[in-house]
Amino acid sequence: MRVSRYLGRVASVTAAAVLAGTSFASAADLGGSYKDPVYAPPVVQSDIWTGFYFGGQGGIGAGKASGRTGLEVYDGTDWDLLFAERFRDSTNLAGGVAGLYGGYNWQIGQTVLGIEGDYTWSDVEGTTYCAGGFARCKVDLDWTASLVARAGYAVGQSLWYVKGGAVWGRVATQADTTPLLGPINAGRSTRSKTSLGWTVGMGYEYAFTRNFLVRVDYSYMDFGSETYKFSGANLVDDEDFRGRSNIDTTVNQIKVGAAFKF
Repeated sequence: MRVSRYLGRVASVTAAAVLAGTSFASAADLGGSYKDPVYAPPVVQSDIWTGFYFGGQGGIGAGKASGRTGLEVYDGTDWDLLFAERFRDSTNLAGGVAGLYGGYNWQIGQTVLGIEGDYTWSDVEGTTYCAGGFARCKVDLDWTASLVARAGYAVGQSLWYVKGGAVWGRVATQADTTPLLGPINAGRSTRSKTSLGWTVGMGYEYAFTRNFLVRVDYSYMDFGSETYKFSGANLVDDEDFRGRSNIDTTVNQIKVGAAFKF
């Protein structure tokens, strides 16, 4: 009996202690668990794009050259068209490109505005028969240079942009007479001009750090129409004749670049 009474008292005391502890803990939680909310400032776009940059790039180029060819004759005082631009020819252009670029960006929030210039060496060329098969013509884009304005949208370290402006290019043409001319086959005539045109494009740029940028860039270039006159002395025996071609040249370039931002 005594043991049962003792165990009953122990159980009663233990239960009372547990209840007391639970009540104390609950009171403590109710009295001290509330905390004022922590204020989190809004995330501000980091200004990582503002500044000068300079780098190198390389890729491929492809396009088209379309020509209209006629023949002129010298009447002793002036050149007259023997027949107008009767022959219409075109050739596809393709080759590699590599060059340098640089510019300056201004970042305003997530908007990035800038100006950029580039110079690109080009091996973009194409060959076709022209002038009704009387000649084999080659068009070669030796180099391009552009000055463009850029506008982009930045998200963190990424920048998507569009661009547009002026482009210059050195377009070289070459005409080799074919056996169709028989005994008056005299070989080769070459001409080249620096053409001014327009360009538009777009691209994606990524900032690995504030100073190291990489990008993929696309450009469409239109150099307009240029007239090339091939000396008759080179194409035929009689110097009183010469070829005349109006050539329109357009080129697409896709380049991968890397730049250092100062």
